[in-house]
Amino acid sequence: TRRINRIVQSLVRFAHTGQTISDIQFETFDFSLCIAEAIQLVTLDMHARQQHFICELEDNLMVDGDPQLLLQVLVNILNNACDASLPGGTIRINCTQLDQRIFLSITDEGSGIDKDIQDKLFEPFFTTKEPGKGTGLGLPLVYNILTEHYGSIKIISPANNKQKKGTQVIITLPGSKPELKDELSERSRIGE
Repeated sequence: TRRINRIVQSLVRFAHTGQTISDIQFETFDFSLCIAEAIQLVTLDMHARQQHFICELEDNLMVDGDPQLLLQVLVNILNNACDASLPGGTIRINCTQLDQRIFLSITDEGSGIDKDIQDKLFEPFFTTKEPGKGTGLGLPLVYNILTEHYGSIKIISPANNKQKKGTQVIITLPGSKPELKDELSERSRIGE
């Protein structure tokens, strides 16, 4: 029943990502705080607590988006990285901003993803996890949320070509638009 409950909850979340852009609660927020919160949530799991998280984040990574939905994206990707990693493994998180785009990479040292199945990763109900561990809705949900935020996701595996292991997930999001920030601060100044 727990598995059925998880599948139903995932289906409901997956169905709700079909909402229109106007339904998403866009706001300007510090993406590095969202990353830190995602790591904290993931490390509540005993297996994830055994991983070493190394973060390299630039300052002022301001994003326009829905913080809760993007937190859901990060938790999903970090959980996948933890599941792929052996105890004591390292997960690297790197985030930079270049020309109004935020580039986030999350890299694990796991066994990697077989080339034959990489094209199926964003298909609903496709999972590489053992029965009872995954619903196959996590990455399709991530893809939908990022699309709604005018972002993208790319998976590179193996991340380390020499050792033929690891997976790197690269997420691109639009950074905060300065003109929008100016407009929001002007509105708050005049009390709109």
